Amino acid sequence: MPANNNINITELQSKMDDLLNAFGAHPGMQPPSVSPTVFFIADFVRNTRASLAQIDKAKYQAGDARARQQLNEVMGRNGFANMLISDTTGQLSAMTGGGGPVDFGDDIRTKIQAVVA
Repeated sequence: MPANNNINITELQSKMDDLLNAFGAHPGMQPPSVSPTVFFIADFVRNTRASLAQIDKAKYQAGDARARQQLNEVMGRNGFANMLISDTTGQLSAMTGGGGPVDFGDDIRTKIQAVVA
């Protein structure tokens, strides 16, 4: 992950949008059988993306401490999402009421890697 003062917020927003689109296409998000685990992670990423949109880009670029702190929070949440998506133990599924490990698929795994890179 680049130093936070070097992160291009617009690029990160685009990568997160791509990730959210991948979640939208995931079989676990298709009614009537929406997976609680996939829904939970998609919602977590959506809320993180909304937090990113609240960061004042000009203040961030100028080195504003609050803007940097907000971005640190977003990046931490993205790292946590990556950890949850990478979980193969089934613990995430147990926490979210699912029935065992969920395969998020190559598209989501690739896109979360782009977000945290």
